[in-house]
Amino acid sequence: MDFEPLPAGSMPALPAALSDEDLQKQGPGVRGQLLRRLETIWEYCEDEIEASKLEQRSDPRFAELGLRTLDRIAKLYRLDKVPAVVAEEPEEVSVLEVARSREMVLRSLAELEARVTTD
Repeated sequence: MDFEPLPAGSMPALPAALSDEDLQKQGPGVRGQLLRRLETIWEYCEDEIEASKLEQRSDPRFAELGLRTLDRIAKLYRLDKVPAVVAEEPEEVSVLEVARSREMVLRSLAELEARVTTD
């Protein structure tokens, strides 16, 4: 994803109070702005981490900041949540298949009964 950094002060002014309806309505836009800003931070960290590999220098602060940024991005995408298991729809079974299965079970039971009674 390519995001352009937002200009300073681009966040809309927040009202004195937010209702549940306001939160619901403004949430996606605010998450998008937050994601763009986190991506900007990550790009900076990534550049510093790559440069530290080439120059044999290390500043653990950038690695820590990068990890925290990635963690926040994962939470925005809700990757920290276990996905719900989607149940597969059962295959449709025709009446003819059910009748054949029933006949096969009845035949198998009759064979089993015959073996049990002859022993």
